[in-house]
Amino acid sequence: KKLKTSKKKLKLNSIEPYTDLTIEELNFSVRVFNCLKKANIKTLNDLLKYSITELLAIRNFGEKSANEVSSVLKKKFGVKLK
Repeated sequence: KKLKTSKKKLKLNSIEPYTDLTIEELNFSVRVFNCLKKANIKTLNDLLKYSITELLAIRNFGEKSANEVSSVLKKKFGVKLK
């Protein structure tokens, strides 16, 4: 279990310099941006607190939006939401 914990910390440390990026800077589509904004998700750090399931509970945020968020986070930061 210690190895898993250290891997998680390593991932968080590698993304840590970017956590203050605003969702505007992540270049999401208008729909995704508006949904996140209405849910009061303003930064990458805010977004990383959510799971895919929690994001899907946001009004007008569907599978395509979830796929877009997952894709952007994986491509830009190598991060996957729960």
